[in-house]
Amino acid sequence: MKRSNRTWLFKLVALLVPLLLLALLELTLRLLGYGHDLRLFTEDAGNPEYLVMNRYASQKFFLHAADATTGNQERFRKEKPASTFRIFVLGESTTLGYPYMHNGSFHRLLKYRLMHASPGTNLEIINLSLTAVNSYTVLDFAGAVAQQQPDAVLIYCGHNEYYGAMGVGSTNRLGNNPWLIHMIMALRTIRTGQLLMNMIDGMRGWFVRDGGRDQTLMRRMADQQKIPYGSRLYGKGILQFGENIDAVCRLFSQRGIPVFISNLVSNEKDQRPFISEDGALSAGTVFHQGMAAYEAGDYKTAKQAFVRAKDLDLLRFRAPDTLNTMIRTIAAHYPNVYFVDTRRLFEQHSPYGILGAETLLEHVHPNLYGYALLSEAFYRALKEAHIVSPRPDDEIPFDVFVRSMPVTRVDSLKGAFEIAQLRMQWPFNEPQRTMQAHGFEERLALDLLMQKIGWNEAMDTLLPYYIGRGDLAEALKVAESTLLEYPEEPAFYSMAGRCSLQLGNSRQAAFYMRKAFELQHR
Repeated sequence: MKRSNRTWLFKLVALLVPLLLLALLELTLRLLGYGHDLRLFTEDAGNPEYLVMNRYASQKFFLHAADATTGNQERFRKEKPASTFRIFVLGESTTLGYPYMHNGSFHRLLKYRLMHASPGTNLEIINLSLTAVNSYTVLDFAGAVAQQQPDAVLIYCGHNEYYGAMGVGSTNRLGNNPWLIHMIMALRTIRTGQLLMNMIDGMRGWFVRDGGRDQTLMRRMADQQKIPYGSRLYGKGILQFGENIDAVCRLFSQRGIPVFISNLVSNEKDQRPFISEDGALSAGTVFHQGMAAYEAGDYKTAKQAFVRAKDLDLLRFRAPDTLNTMIRTIAAHYPNVYFVDTRRLFEQHSPYGILGAETLLEHVHPNLYGYALLSEAFYRALKEAHIVSPRPDDEIPFDVFVRSMPVTRVDSLKGAFEIAQLRMQWPFNEPQRTMQAHGFEERLALDLLMQKIGWNEAMDTLLPYYIGRGDLAEALKVAESTLLEYPEEPAFYSMAGRCSLQLGNSRQAAFYMRKAFELQHR
Protein backbone atom coordinates (compact mmCIF):
# COMPACT_ATOMS: atom_id res chain seq x y z
CA MET A 1 0.00 0.00 0.00
CA LYS A 2 1.32 3.39 -0.97
CA ARG A 3 2.35 5.76 1.81
CA SER A 4 -0.29 8.34 0.71
CA ASN A 5 -3.05 5.72 0.87
CA ARG A 6 -1.94 4.63 4.34
CA THR A 7 -2.00 8.22 5.53
CA TRP A 8 -5.51 8.66 4.17
CA LEU A 9 -6.62 5.43 5.89
CA PHE A 10 -5.12 6.47 9.25
CA LYS A 11 -6.95 9.80 9.04
CA LEU A 12 -10.24 8.03 8.28
CA VAL A 13 -9.78 5.65 11.22
CA ALA A 14 -8.84 8.56 13.49
CA LEU A 15 -12.09 10.26 12.48
CA LEU A 16 -14.32 7.19 12.76
CA VAL A 17 -13.07 5.81 16.10
CA PRO A 18 -14.34 8.75 18.21
CA LEU A 19 -17.66 8.64 16.36
CA LEU A 20 -17.96 4.91 16.98
CA LEU A 21 -17.11 5.37 20.66
CA LEU A 22 -19.76 8.10 20.97
CA ALA A 23 -22.30 5.86 19.25
CA LEU A 24 -21.39 3.01 21.61
CA LEU A 25 -21.74 5.32 24.62
CA GLU A 26 -25.12 6.56 23.37
CA LEU A 27 -26.35 2.98 22.87
CA THR A 28 -25.07 1.93 26.32
CA LEU A 29 -26.81 4.88 28.03
CA ARG A 30 -30.08 4.05 26.29
CA LEU A 31 -29.83 0.36 27.24
CA LEU A 32 -29.16 1.35 30.85
CA GLY A 33 -32.19 3.65 30.83
CA TYR A 34 -30.19 6.81 31.42
CA GLY A 35 -31.85 10.12 30.57
CA HIS A 36 -35.12 10.73 28.78
CA ASP A 37 -36.67 10.97 25.35
CA LEU A 38 -37.22 14.73 24.98
CA ARG A 39 -39.47 14.73 21.93
CA LEU A 40 -42.52 16.96 22.30
CA PHE A 41 -45.06 14.15 21.87
CA THR A 42 -45.12 10.65 23.27
CA GLU A 43 -47.65 7.83 23.23
CA ASP A 44 -50.37 8.02 25.86
CA ALA A 45 -49.65 5.35 28.46
CA GLY A 46 -53.33 4.40 28.61
CA ASN A 47 -53.92 4.13 24.86
CA PRO A 48 -51.17 3.90 22.20
CA GLU A 49 -53.56 5.29 19.58
CA TYR A 50 -53.18 8.69 21.25
CA LEU A 51 -50.34 11.15 21.75
CA VAL A 52 -49.76 13.47 24.72
CA MET A 53 -47.24 16.12 25.59
CA ASN A 54 -44.04 14.51 26.86
CA ARG A 55 -43.51 15.27 30.55
CA TYR A 56 -39.78 15.59 29.92
CA ALA A 57 -39.99 17.83 26.84
CA SER A 58 -39.02 20.98 28.76
CA GLN A 59 -35.67 19.55 29.92
CA LYS A 60 -34.25 20.53 26.56
CA PHE A 61 -34.47 24.20 27.55
CA PHE A 62 -33.44 24.17 31.23
CA LEU A 63 -29.77 23.87 32.16
CA HIS A 64 -30.80 22.68 35.62
CA ALA A 65 -33.18 19.73 35.46
CA ALA A 66 -34.70 20.65 38.84
CA ASP A 67 -36.10 23.84 37.28
CA ALA A 68 -37.72 22.11 34.29
CA THR A 69 -41.49 22.55 34.26
CA THR A 70 -44.30 20.31 33.04
CA GLY A 71 -47.51 21.14 31.20
CA ASN A 72 -50.88 19.59 30.48
CA GLN A 73 -51.48 16.00 29.40
CA GLU A 74 -54.21 16.62 26.80
CA ARG A 75 -54.26 13.64 24.52
CA PHE A 76 -55.17 13.55 20.83
CA ARG A 77 -55.33 10.82 18.21
CA LYS A 78 -52.22 9.89 16.21
CA GLU A 79 -54.39 9.58 13.13
CA LYS A 80 -56.56 12.66 12.95
CA PRO A 81 -60.20 11.78 12.11
CA ALA A 82 -61.75 13.67 9.19
CA SER A 83 -64.42 15.16 11.47
CA THR A 84 -61.92 16.58 13.99
CA PHE A 85 -61.01 20.27 14.29
CA ARG A 86 -57.60 20.46 15.97
CA ILE A 87 -56.08 23.54 17.62
CA PHE A 88 -52.70 23.75 19.36
CA VAL A 89 -51.87 26.46 21.92
CA LEU A 90 -48.32 27.71 22.55
CA GLY A 91 -47.03 30.05 25.22
CA GLU A 92 -46.02 30.57 28.82
CA SER A 93 -47.66 30.57 32.27
CA THR A 94 -50.50 32.93 31.32
CA THR A 95 -51.30 30.72 28.33
CA LEU A 96 -51.31 27.70 30.65
CA GLY A 97 -53.84 29.42 32.92
CA TYR A 98 -51.80 30.20 36.04
CA PRO A 99 -52.88 30.18 38.87
CA TYR A 100 -56.14 28.38 37.99
CA MET A 101 -54.48 25.97 35.55
CA HIS A 102 -57.43 23.71 34.82
CA ASN A 103 -60.58 25.32 33.48
CA GLY A 104 -59.65 28.89 34.31
CA SER A 105 -57.20 28.78 31.39
CA PHE A 106 -58.29 30.65 28.30
CA HIS A 107 -58.03 27.60 26.03
CA ARG A 108 -60.49 25.60 28.15
CA LEU A 109 -62.89 28.56 28.26
CA LEU A 110 -62.53 28.85 24.49
CA LYS A 111 -63.23 25.15 24.06
CA TYR A 112 -66.33 25.40 26.26
CA ARG A 113 -67.79 28.13 24.05
CA LEU A 114 -66.83 26.49 20.77
CA MET A 115 -68.19 23.06 21.68
CA HIS A 116 -71.57 24.62 22.53
CA ALA A 117 -71.59 26.87 19.45
CA SER A 118 -70.49 24.09 17.06
CA PRO A 119 -72.07 20.96 18.57
CA GLY A 120 -71.48 18.81 15.48
CA THR A 121 -67.71 19.33 15.52
CA ASN A 122 -65.27 17.01 17.24
CA LEU A 123 -63.09 19.69 18.81
CA GLU A 124 -59.54 19.22 20.10
CA ILE A 125 -57.67 22.10 21.76
CA ILE A 126 -54.27 20.94 23.00
CA ASN A 127 -52.33 23.33 25.22
CA LEU A 128 -48.54 22.89 25.00
CA SER A 129 -47.65 25.87 27.17
CA LEU A 130 -45.12 25.75 30.01
CA THR A 131 -44.20 28.05 32.87
CA ALA A 132 -40.81 29.82 32.88
CA VAL A 133 -40.18 29.46 29.14
CA ASN A 134 -40.10 31.95 26.28
CA SER A 135 -40.00 32.21 22.49
CA TYR A 136 -37.19 29.64 22.16
CA THR A 137 -39.59 26.97 23.42
CA VAL A 138 -42.40 28.18 21.15
CA LEU A 139 -40.05 28.02 18.15
CA ASP A 140 -38.78 24.56 19.06
CA PHE A 141 -42.29 23.18 19.56
CA ALA A 142 -43.58 24.72 16.32
CA GLY A 143 -41.86 22.15 14.09
CA ALA A 144 -43.42 19.19 15.91
CA VAL A 145 -46.83 20.88 16.02
CA ALA A 146 -46.79 21.49 12.26
CA GLN A 147 -46.55 17.72 11.69
CA GLN A 148 -49.77 17.00 13.62
CA GLN A 149 -52.25 18.47 11.10
CA PRO A 150 -53.39 21.49 13.12
CA ASP A 151 -56.34 23.47 11.81
CA ALA A 152 -55.10 26.49 13.78
CA VAL A 153 -52.34 27.47 16.22
CA LEU A 154 -52.88 30.04 18.99
CA ILE A 155 -49.91 31.91 20.52
CA TYR A 156 -49.69 34.15 23.57
CA CYS A 157 -46.04 34.69 24.49
CA GLY A 158 -43.55 37.41 25.46
CA HIS A 159 -43.53 38.23 29.18
CA ASN A 160 -40.77 35.67 29.91
CA GLU A 161 -38.43 36.80 27.14
CA TYR A 162 -35.74 38.00 29.53
CA TYR A 163 -35.99 35.49 32.38
CA GLY A 164 -37.53 32.41 30.78
CA ALA A 165 -35.31 29.43 29.93
CA MET A 166 -32.55 30.54 27.52
CA GLY A 167 -33.54 34.19 28.05
CA VAL A 168 -30.82 36.82 27.92
CA GLY A 169 -31.20 37.71 31.62
CA SER A 170 -31.92 34.21 32.90
CA THR A 171 -29.83 31.93 35.08
CA ASN A 172 -30.71 29.29 32.46
CA ARG A 173 -28.87 30.97 29.60
CA LEU A 174 -25.97 30.00 27.36
CA GLY A 175 -24.77 33.39 26.23
CA ASN A 176 -26.72 35.27 23.61
CA ASN A 177 -25.72 33.39 20.47
CA PRO A 178 -28.83 31.79 18.88
CA TRP A 179 -26.70 29.26 16.98
CA LEU A 180 -25.07 28.05 20.21
CA ILE A 181 -28.42 27.90 22.00
CA HIS A 182 -30.01 25.79 19.27
CA MET A 183 -26.94 23.52 19.18
CA ILE A 184 -27.12 22.92 22.95
CA MET A 185 -30.85 22.20 22.73
CA ALA A 186 -30.16 19.67 19.96
CA LEU A 187 -27.35 18.12 22.00
CA ARG A 188 -29.68 17.60 24.94
CA THR A 189 -31.98 15.40 22.83
CA ILE A 190 -29.40 12.60 22.88
CA ARG A 191 -28.43 10.69 26.03
CA THR A 192 -24.74 11.49 25.65
CA GLY A 193 -25.59 15.18 25.56
CA GLN A 194 -27.76 14.83 28.69
CA LEU A 195 -24.89 13.08 30.48
CA LEU A 196 -22.49 15.85 29.52
CA MET A 197 -24.86 18.64 30.56
CA ASN A 198 -25.65 16.91 33.86
CA MET A 199 -21.94 16.60 34.58
CA ILE A 200 -21.43 20.30 33.85
CA ASP A 201 -24.41 21.19 36.05
CA GLY A 202 -23.00 19.01 38.84
CA MET A 203 -19.56 20.64 38.63
CA ARG A 204 -21.20 24.06 38.56
CA GLY A 205 -22.68 23.30 41.97
CA TRP A 206 -19.15 23.04 43.41
CA PHE A 207 -18.37 26.64 42.53
CA VAL A 208 -21.69 28.52 42.25
CA ARG A 209 -24.34 28.81 44.93
CA ASP A 210 -27.87 28.81 43.44
CA GLY A 211 -29.51 30.47 46.42
CA GLY A 212 -31.22 27.29 47.61
CA ARG A 213 -34.16 25.28 46.32
CA ASP A 214 -36.47 27.02 48.82
CA GLN A 215 -36.53 30.08 46.56
CA THR A 216 -39.35 30.44 44.07
CA LEU A 217 -38.69 29.50 40.46
CA MET A 218 -39.37 33.15 39.64
CA ARG A 219 -36.36 34.22 41.70
CA ARG A 220 -34.11 31.35 40.67
CA MET A 221 -34.62 32.19 37.00
CA ALA A 222 -33.85 35.93 37.28
CA ASP A 223 -30.10 36.50 37.07
CA GLN A 224 -29.67 39.97 35.54
CA GLN A 225 -32.12 41.79 37.79
CA LYS A 226 -31.33 45.25 36.44
CA ILE A 227 -31.74 45.58 32.68
CA PRO A 228 -32.01 49.29 31.80
CA TYR A 229 -34.33 50.40 29.03
CA GLY A 230 -32.38 50.74 25.79
CA SER A 231 -29.32 48.90 27.13
CA ARG A 232 -27.38 46.32 25.15
CA LEU A 233 -28.98 43.42 27.06
CA TYR A 234 -32.43 44.99 26.67
CA GLY A 235 -31.88 45.11 22.91
CA LYS A 236 -30.76 41.49 22.81
CA GLY A 237 -34.03 40.42 24.43
CA ILE A 238 -36.02 42.36 21.83
CA LEU A 239 -33.97 40.87 19.00
CA GLN A 240 -34.30 37.35 20.43
CA PHE A 241 -38.08 37.61 20.56
CA GLY A 242 -38.37 39.11 17.08
CA GLU A 243 -36.20 36.49 15.40
CA ASN A 244 -37.87 33.56 17.12
CA ILE A 245 -41.47 34.69 16.60
CA ASP A 246 -40.75 35.63 12.99
CA ALA A 247 -39.38 32.12 12.41
CA VAL A 248 -42.47 30.58 14.05
CA CYS A 249 -44.87 32.58 11.88
CA ARG A 250 -42.86 31.91 8.73
CA LEU A 251 -42.85 28.15 9.39
CA PHE A 252 -46.60 27.89 9.88
CA SER A 253 -47.38 30.34 7.07
CA GLN A 254 -45.29 28.37 4.57
CA ARG A 255 -47.24 25.23 5.48
CA GLY A 256 -50.60 26.96 5.16
CA ILE A 257 -51.44 26.58 8.86
CA PRO A 258 -53.46 29.50 10.29
CA VAL A 259 -51.72 31.17 13.24
CA PHE A 260 -53.39 33.52 15.71
CA ILE A 261 -50.86 35.52 17.70
CA SER A 262 -51.93 37.90 20.42
CA ASN A 263 -50.38 41.03 21.81
CA LEU A 264 -49.70 41.12 25.54
CA VAL A 265 -51.44 42.60 28.57
CA SER A 266 -49.89 43.56 31.90
CA ASN A 267 -50.84 45.49 34.99
CA GLU A 268 -50.24 49.19 34.43
CA LYS A 269 -52.04 50.95 37.30
CA ASP A 270 -51.87 48.55 40.23
CA GLN A 271 -48.34 47.18 39.91
CA ARG A 272 -45.53 49.52 40.89
CA PRO A 273 -42.17 49.04 39.14
CA PHE A 274 -40.27 46.23 40.83
CA ILE A 275 -36.84 47.91 40.65
CA SER A 276 -36.20 51.56 39.93
CA GLU A 277 -33.14 53.79 40.05
CA ASP A 278 -33.29 57.34 41.38
CA GLY A 279 -33.83 60.20 38.97
CA ALA A 280 -36.41 62.29 37.19
CA LEU A 281 -36.79 59.74 34.39
CA SER A 282 -36.74 56.59 36.55
CA ALA A 283 -39.53 54.00 36.56
CA GLY A 284 -40.59 54.97 40.08
CA THR A 285 -40.75 58.69 39.35
CA VAL A 286 -42.72 58.20 36.12
CA PHE A 287 -45.13 55.84 37.92
CA HIS A 288 -45.80 58.44 40.64
CA GLN A 289 -46.46 61.01 37.91
CA GLY A 290 -48.98 58.60 36.46
CA MET A 291 -50.70 58.18 39.84
CA ALA A 292 -50.88 61.94 40.26
CA ALA A 293 -52.42 62.36 36.81
CA TYR A 294 -54.88 59.53 37.51
CA GLU A 295 -56.03 61.11 40.77
CA ALA A 296 -56.41 64.44 38.97
CA GLY A 297 -58.65 62.82 36.34
CA ASP A 298 -56.13 63.20 33.50
CA TYR A 299 -56.44 59.61 32.40
CA LYS A 300 -54.73 59.96 29.02
CA THR A 301 -51.56 61.30 30.67
CA ALA A 302 -51.86 58.67 33.40
CA LYS A 303 -52.08 55.87 30.85
CA GLN A 304 -48.97 57.07 29.02
CA ALA A 305 -47.02 57.41 32.27
CA PHE A 306 -48.03 53.95 33.55
CA VAL A 307 -46.97 52.26 30.30
CA ARG A 308 -43.72 54.23 30.27
CA ALA A 309 -43.02 53.28 33.90
CA LYS A 310 -43.60 49.61 33.08
CA ASP A 311 -41.09 49.84 30.22
CA LEU A 312 -38.53 51.55 32.49
CA ASP A 313 -38.86 48.92 35.22
CA LEU A 314 -35.37 47.42 35.54
CA LEU A 315 -36.70 43.99 36.56
CA ARG A 316 -38.21 42.75 33.31
CA PHE A 317 -41.06 40.49 34.33
CA ARG A 318 -43.44 42.53 32.14
CA ALA A 319 -42.85 42.63 28.40
CA PRO A 320 -41.87 46.05 27.05
CA ASP A 321 -44.38 47.67 24.73
CA THR A 322 -41.96 47.20 21.83
CA LEU A 323 -42.91 43.51 21.75
CA ASN A 324 -46.55 44.38 21.07
CA THR A 325 -45.51 46.54 18.11
CA MET A 326 -43.31 43.71 16.89
CA ILE A 327 -46.11 41.13 17.17
CA ARG A 328 -48.45 43.26 15.05
CA THR A 329 -45.72 43.87 12.44
CA ILE A 330 -44.75 40.21 12.13
CA ALA A 331 -48.39 39.10 11.87
CA ALA A 332 -48.99 41.57 9.03
CA HIS A 333 -45.99 40.24 7.12
CA TYR A 334 -47.20 36.66 6.57
CA PRO A 335 -50.31 35.17 4.99
CA ASN A 336 -52.34 32.92 7.29
CA VAL A 337 -51.04 34.79 10.34
CA TYR A 338 -53.71 36.74 12.24
CA PHE A 339 -53.12 39.45 14.83
CA VAL A 340 -55.28 39.11 17.98
CA ASP A 341 -55.74 42.47 19.73
CA THR A 342 -56.24 41.23 23.27
CA ARG A 343 -54.88 44.43 24.76
CA ARG A 344 -57.55 46.54 23.11
CA LEU A 345 -60.28 44.26 24.48
CA PHE A 346 -58.82 44.53 27.99
CA GLU A 347 -58.71 48.32 27.65
CA GLN A 348 -62.35 48.36 26.60
CA HIS A 349 -63.23 46.48 29.81
CA SER A 350 -61.00 48.56 32.12
CA PRO A 351 -61.86 51.94 33.69
CA TYR A 352 -60.51 54.71 31.45
CA GLY A 353 -58.70 52.14 29.34
CA ILE A 354 -56.01 51.63 31.99
CA LEU A 355 -55.20 48.01 32.85
CA GLY A 356 -55.22 47.12 36.53
CA ALA A 357 -56.67 44.91 39.24
CA GLU A 358 -60.04 44.79 37.48
CA THR A 359 -58.64 42.20 35.04
CA LEU A 360 -55.20 41.18 36.40
CA LEU A 361 -54.12 39.42 39.59
CA GLU A 362 -50.60 40.83 39.86
CA HIS A 363 -48.13 41.89 37.17
CA VAL A 364 -49.17 39.76 34.17
CA HIS A 365 -51.59 36.95 35.06
CA PRO A 366 -55.30 37.64 34.45
CA ASN A 367 -58.01 37.00 36.99
CA LEU A 368 -60.96 34.85 35.92
CA TYR A 369 -62.63 37.80 34.22
CA GLY A 370 -59.35 38.54 32.44
CA TYR A 371 -59.04 34.95 31.25
CA ALA A 372 -62.59 35.18 29.93
CA LEU A 373 -61.54 38.28 27.99
CA LEU A 374 -58.45 36.50 26.65
CA SER A 375 -60.62 33.63 25.42
CA GLU A 376 -63.05 36.15 23.92
CA ALA A 377 -60.23 37.81 21.97
CA PHE A 378 -59.23 34.53 20.33
CA TYR A 379 -62.87 33.51 19.86
CA ARG A 380 -63.57 36.71 17.91
CA ALA A 381 -60.40 36.36 15.86
CA LEU A 382 -61.22 32.76 14.87
CA LYS A 383 -64.72 33.83 13.82
CA GLU A 384 -63.54 36.87 11.85
CA ALA A 385 -61.02 34.72 9.96
CA HIS A 386 -63.80 32.18 9.23
CA ILE A 387 -61.68 29.44 10.77
CA VAL A 388 -64.67 28.52 12.92
CA SER A 389 -68.31 29.12 12.04
CA PRO A 390 -70.43 28.92 15.20
CA ARG A 391 -74.19 28.56 14.80
CA PRO A 392 -75.75 31.87 15.89
CA ASP A 393 -78.55 30.14 17.77
CA ASP A 394 -76.04 28.09 19.78
CA GLU A 395 -73.54 30.82 20.63
CA ILE A 396 -73.16 31.89 24.26
CA PRO A 397 -73.04 35.71 24.51
CA PHE A 398 -70.00 36.99 26.40
CA ASP A 399 -71.94 38.40 29.35
CA VAL A 400 -73.81 35.10 29.77
CA PHE A 401 -70.56 33.16 29.37
CA VAL A 402 -68.87 35.16 32.15
CA ARG A 403 -71.66 34.22 34.57
CA SER A 404 -71.62 30.55 33.60
CA MET A 405 -67.90 29.82 33.19
CA PRO A 406 -67.13 26.20 34.12
CA VAL A 407 -64.76 27.12 36.96
CA THR A 408 -65.55 25.77 40.42
CA ARG A 409 -65.36 27.84 43.60
CA VAL A 410 -62.54 25.59 44.78
CA ASP A 411 -60.46 26.27 41.65
CA SER A 412 -61.13 29.99 42.06
CA LEU A 413 -60.17 29.94 45.74
CA LYS A 414 -57.07 27.87 45.07
CA GLY A 415 -55.98 30.48 42.55
CA ALA A 416 -56.56 33.29 45.05
CA PHE A 417 -54.56 31.46 47.73
CA GLU A 418 -51.72 30.79 45.30
CA ILE A 419 -51.49 34.43 44.26
CA ALA A 420 -51.57 35.54 47.91
CA GLN A 421 -48.69 33.15 48.59
CA LEU A 422 -46.79 34.45 45.56
CA ARG A 423 -47.20 38.08 46.56
CA MET A 424 -45.58 37.43 49.94
CA GLN A 425 -42.36 36.49 48.16
CA TRP A 426 -39.81 38.24 45.97
CA PRO A 427 -40.17 40.50 44.00
CA PHE A 428 -43.53 41.56 45.52
CA ASN A 429 -42.43 41.19 49.16
CA GLU A 430 -45.85 41.97 50.62
CA PRO A 431 -46.34 41.46 54.39
CA GLN A 432 -46.55 37.85 55.50
CA ARG A 433 -50.01 36.66 56.46
CA THR A 434 -51.44 33.34 57.51
CA MET A 435 -53.80 31.69 55.05
CA GLN A 436 -56.74 30.24 56.94
CA ALA A 437 -59.65 28.18 55.66
CA HIS A 438 -63.03 28.87 57.25
CA GLY A 439 -65.34 26.64 55.24
CA PHE A 440 -65.45 23.35 53.36
CA GLU A 441 -64.56 24.87 49.98
CA GLU A 442 -61.72 26.93 51.42
CA ARG A 443 -60.28 23.90 53.24
CA LEU A 444 -60.44 21.88 50.04
CA ALA A 445 -58.79 24.71 48.06
CA LEU A 446 -56.01 25.03 50.63
CA ASP A 447 -55.41 21.26 50.60
CA LEU A 448 -55.19 21.47 46.81
CA LEU A 449 -52.68 24.32 47.02
CA MET A 450 -50.54 22.47 49.57
CA GLN A 451 -50.70 19.34 47.37
CA LYS A 452 -52.29 17.29 50.12
CA ILE A 453 -54.81 16.18 47.50
CA GLY A 454 -54.86 16.16 43.70
CA TRP A 455 -57.33 17.95 41.46
CA ASN A 456 -59.25 14.75 40.63
CA GLU A 457 -59.70 13.96 44.32
CA ALA A 458 -60.88 17.50 44.95
CA MET A 459 -63.53 17.22 42.25
CA ASP A 460 -64.58 13.77 43.48
CA THR A 461 -65.10 15.28 46.93
CA LEU A 462 -66.80 18.42 45.69
CA LEU A 463 -69.48 16.87 43.48
CA PRO A 464 -71.34 14.86 46.17
CA TYR A 465 -70.97 17.82 48.55
CA TYR A 466 -72.89 20.13 46.20
CA ILE A 467 -75.45 17.49 45.28
CA GLY A 468 -76.07 16.78 48.96
CA ARG A 469 -76.66 20.49 49.59
CA GLY A 470 -78.92 20.79 46.56
CA ASP A 471 -76.52 23.31 44.94
CA LEU A 472 -77.06 22.08 41.40
CA ALA A 473 -75.52 25.16 39.76
CA GLU A 474 -72.17 24.44 41.42
CA ALA A 475 -72.55 20.69 40.84
CA LEU A 476 -72.96 21.49 37.14
CA LYS A 477 -69.70 23.46 37.19
CA VAL A 478 -67.90 20.47 38.70
CA ALA A 479 -69.32 18.19 36.00
CA GLU A 480 -68.42 20.65 33.24
CA SER A 481 -64.91 21.14 34.64
CA THR A 482 -64.37 17.41 34.71
CA LEU A 483 -65.65 16.78 31.19
CA LEU A 484 -63.32 19.48 29.88
CA GLU A 485 -60.45 17.74 31.68
CA TYR A 486 -61.54 14.31 30.36
CA PRO A 487 -63.42 15.04 27.13
CA GLU A 488 -63.86 11.39 26.12
CA GLU A 489 -65.50 10.16 29.33
CA PRO A 490 -69.31 9.96 28.76
CA ALA A 491 -70.16 9.77 32.49
CA PHE A 492 -69.23 13.42 33.03
CA TYR A 493 -71.45 14.56 30.14
CA SER A 494 -74.30 12.53 31.59
CA MET A 495 -73.85 14.17 34.98
CA ALA A 496 -73.77 17.63 33.35
CA GLY A 497 -76.91 16.72 31.43
CA ARG A 498 -78.78 15.64 34.55
CA CYS A 499 -77.78 18.80 36.42
CA SER A 500 -78.82 20.97 33.47
CA LEU A 501 -82.19 19.23 33.27
CA GLN A 502 -82.87 19.74 36.96
CA LEU A 503 -81.93 23.40 36.58
CA GLY A 504 -84.56 23.72 33.84
CA ASN A 505 -82.11 24.15 30.95
CA SER A 506 -83.49 21.49 28.61
CA ARG A 507 -81.47 22.71 25.59
CA GLN A 508 -78.18 22.32 27.43
CA ALA A 509 -79.31 19.02 28.94
CA ALA A 510 -80.02 17.66 25.46
CA PHE A 511 -76.57 18.79 24.28
CA TYR A 512 -74.76 16.96 27.08
CA MET A 513 -76.91 13.83 26.84
CA ARG A 514 -76.31 13.65 23.09
CA LYS A 515 -72.53 13.96 23.64
CA ALA A 516 -72.65 11.17 26.23
CA PHE A 517 -74.60 8.94 23.83
CA GLU A 518 -72.16 9.59 20.97
CA LEU A 519 -69.15 8.74 23.14
CA GLN A 520 -70.77 5.56 24.43
CA HIS A 521 -71.50 4.33 20.89
CA ARG A 522 -68.26 5.15 19.11
